[in-house]
Formats: sequence, C-alpha cells, structure tokens
Amino acid sequence: MVGLSLVVLTLLFSVAGCQGEQGPIGPAGPQGLAGPAGTTGPQGPRGYAGEDGEDGISITWMGTATSAPKSWRVLNYAYYNSAKGASYIWDGNSWEIWARDGATGATGATGPRGLPGDDAECEGLQAQIDDLEARIDALENPPTLELTYDSGQNDTNRDAGHPYIEWTIDGNSITFTFVNPTPHQFAFDYRVDGESGTWETGLSDIVAHEGELEGQELGPLYNVVNVAAGAPVTVTVTASEEVQVGLRLGAEQHYFLDWIVFEIPTVN
Repeated sequence: MVGLSLVVLTLLFSVAGCQGEQGPIGPAGPQGLAGPAGTTGPQGPRGYAGEDGEDGISITWMGTATSAPKSWRVLNYAYYNSAKGASYIWDGNSWEIWARDGATGATGATGPRGLPGDDAECEGLQAQIDDLEARIDALENPPTLELTYDSGQNDTNRDAGHPYIEWTIDGNSITFTFVNPTPHQFAFDYRVDGESGTWETGLSDIVAHEGELEGQELGPLYNVVNVAAGAPVTVTVTASEEVQVGLRLGAEQHYFLDWIVFEIPTVN
C-alpha cells in the first residue's frame, strides 16, 4: 500500500512539474470599430429667465449747425457741426465728439477723353443759348416801340404851319397829339398791329394827285381822328408789334402824310 502511493506521487510529480514565472505583457491590439450612436435623450427642463438689462440712452437730435447755442446744453442733446465735420453730444458738462466725418477718398483716375463734338450740333446749341438770352433780356427790359420809318414830311408840315403829328413813346404804348393849325378840318388815321380797315367806295379809291401820296389810292380807313382847326386831339394806343400813323383826308392833298411806322423789335 505504501509502495503504491509512492509510485503514484512519483508519476504525478514527473507529469505536472513546477509552475514557472509569469511572462511579459504582449503589445496592445488595434482599436476596434466605433459602435452605433445611441438614441437622443429627453429634453432637459427650461432654464430660469435672466435679469433685465439697463435701459438704453435716449438721444435728442437737434439737427445741423455751425455752433451749438446754450439752450442745447441739455443731457443727451446732439447735433452735427458742419464747420468741424463732426457730431457732438452733451454729456451734462461739455460737448463730446460722438462721430466724425470720414476722410476724403483719393482722387479717382482721369476718365478717357470724349469724342470731338459735331460742329453743327454745337452751332445749334449756341443758337438756342442766344435765343434764351434774348428772351431773358426781353423779360428784364420790356419791349419798346421804335420809330422805323418817317419820310420827313411831318417835320416839313410843322415848320410850314400845316397839319402835323407829335408823339411820346412809353414802352409798347405811344401817345399821339394831332395838331391842325390851318383854318380847315383834316382827318388823321392810325393802324395798330396790322388790323384790317374799312374800304369806303368813293373815298378809299381816290388817287392823290399831289404831295407825297401822289399816285396812291387813299386806301382803307382804320381809326380816323377828325381834328378841327386849332383844336389838337390826343390819343394813346398800345401795340404788341407795330403802329402806323398818317394824314390821308382833308382839303389839301399836298399836306397829306404817308404812314409813319413804329415797331417793337422782334425776339426770335
């Protein structure tokens, strides 16, 4: 029995042997693949409301001026100083700069030279300018009648004591005084702005046989003014273009006066 036990122990010892020391740790293996994302968690509770901030500054804008009057020295009054190119605000003690104008940018490059103008176009433009200047001058200096034709017979009549006409011009109005120093009656006539006259058969068709109207028909009657001996008559007329005056009816044809013409210069 004892001998069998020794044999068994001997066999076990020879098979199992003694446990050796632990060997070193091997290198780490590669990282594994990331796992799938988890589900979204539930929403958290609402946070508490924050405290109210301080009120902003209220500014009263006063506009633009070259300097601020004393009445503007009120807290937070502001204005733009055009002389200094800056905006100022009153802080309760003094004017403080609020903002300044930006600096002037650099001068841009010169643009290309334009094409030569058309001479005809320039002349047309100059004509328009001349016309405009003439119209402005006409407005600043109202039109005035000017004597444009007088044969001189009127002065001859005056000097000889025959019927004659005197006149005074006032702008586009003219005052005639018809004078008859003879013992006979004469009839003067005047025409305004080319008005139409009346043809009197047996009178208008009479042909003068002497004086400066020799060979002419007396023609239509317009505004006949009968003047008795020694009784001058005064008449004032206003025109926009022209006035004609003459003596065409009376006892002596060699006293007759052809049309004396007054015109207002035309503004084109």
